[in-house]
Amino acid sequence: MKIGLLTPWISHGGGGVAEAVIVLARTLHAAGQVEPVVVCLSERDDLEQRGRLAGIRIISDGWFGPRSFGFSPNLLLSLLRAEVDIVHLHGIWMWTSVVGLGWAASTGRPYVISPHGMLEPWILKRSPIKKALARNLYEGPSLRRANLLHALTDVEAESIRAFSPSAHVRVVPNGMEPVSASLDCADARSPEPYVLYLGRLHPKKNLEALLKAWQLATIGSSVMRTRLIIAGTGDEHYVKSLKALVTTLAIDSGVEFVGPVFGDEKARLLANAQWLALPSLSEGLPMVVLEAWNHGVPTLMTDACNLPDGFGCGAAVRIGDTPQTISVQLASALAEPATILRTRSDAARALVHRQFNANVIAGHWVNIYSGLRTQQATDAERRL
Repeated sequence: MKIGLLTPWISHGGGGVAEAVIVLARTLHAAGQVEPVVVCLSERDDLEQRGRLAGIRIISDGWFGPRSFGFSPNLLLSLLRAEVDIVHLHGIWMWTSVVGLGWAASTGRPYVISPHGMLEPWILKRSPIKKALARNLYEGPSLRRANLLHALTDVEAESIRAFSPSAHVRVVPNGMEPVSASLDCADARSPEPYVLYLGRLHPKKNLEALLKAWQLATIGSSVMRTRLIIAGTGDEHYVKSLKALVTTLAIDSGVEFVGPVFGDEKARLLANAQWLALPSLSEGLPMVVLEAWNHGVPTLMTDACNLPDGFGCGAAVRIGDTPQTISVQLASALAEPATILRTRSDAARALVHRQFNANVIAGHWVNIYSGLRTQQATDAERRL
């Protein structure tokens, strides 16, 4: 059984969606029960990510126009020629949705869509005119054509059903591969503790509130030696506005922008963090939180991260989304003794192993794909 994993990007610029696709492809390939084929738009800086997919077929085509749409006139033909049994689209609102819809209409084979949080209310409120146009032209038909819509959490399942009431929805979380022993530096913490933000620098991540909370929590306190490291990239004007805010708040000495980090550098930055902070206003299921937990790093996160089990076991601390509410929990977290942090670290690792094991989740997908293919064969027999 050949599964086409269709997604706009596998480059680092693809963020958590790209990471989820790569992890799924690798674990499906390792299991050996199905053959994953990754279908994407090509980018010059995706060579490192392609290296992680060694042994897995990758089909990619060039694109032009706005990157936010990724128009690629040859991608559908390339996908049809791949002769896959099922297409699993990851991410929506782009040309790849048109490709997935075209493939499903042409072949009549099973079609699965993972929106990855892109039907959440906060996302739908952004650029509403563009989204209404896309919904009428291709996104609505694509979602209706799908045999299955995949939600990462129960909360996302509700958002999907609100957008597409007749959809068949299945909840399966993202998976996380075990950390390589050579990259797991959790027992050699940095002598200068730091809180880490890692990810795309975007308004939905609520970084302005985090910076203001940092000022409220640290100015004049005993935790001034702790730094806030912000790793990632985003729109140039937005990044400049964040750096200007740091200057305005007079917290330059405590906040460091380190730009994008990948591979070993990213793993070590994660492993040596005291906390990961994610004050997001909207998420599907953030891979960066699973990565942090995988390294034994507890998180400061909002309910919008959709990982409530982290709060229950102590792997995470709930924060609000305003500077005042974030600062209270931030100050409390920075004052926690090492014994409690070790307990949180152990809880984080255990939670990932228990609920987000990539191999177990790949097994769920093999069963889902097999069920869809069996159902297709049964429907074909009934029509004869």
